[in-house]
Amino acid sequence: MNEKSFEIFSSRTFFMSFNSPRTLSEEMNEKKQQIFSLLSLV
Repeated sequence: MNEKSFEIFSSRTFFMSFNSPRTLSEEMNEKKQQIFSLLSLV
């Protein structure tokens, strides 16, 4: 994953979290875990 796609990915997930009924911190923790699992695959 290069920097540009990571940027797009994080801004998109951040935007999506605003539309989500769940809390932002819950969403962020989930995204962090997803990102870490993606990075470990690389």
